[in-house]
Amino acid sequence: MGLIDLNTTEEDETPYSAISSSSSSSHSGISTSASAMVVPLQTSVCLELWHACAGPLISLPKKGSIVVYVPQGHFEQAHDFP
Repeated sequence: MGLIDLNTTEEDETPYSAISSSSSSSHSGISTSASAMVVPLQTSVCLELWHACAGPLISLPKKGSIVVYVPQGHFEQAHDFP
């Protein structure tokens, strides 16, 4: 299995512990925002697990991206909540 460390890149092999950014997105009336997200230093993602959860057509996010995972079936019911 290929493990991918999202905290480092080929140019920058030094892991970091915090992202100081502000991001927001909106889709069908649902908005998410985050600022100062703490990232564990030794986090790796199994590529096979990522594709099993996100689907084979979705690529891994870039370093520093904010990812929101909504389990299958929950997004369709989100409009019922205020």
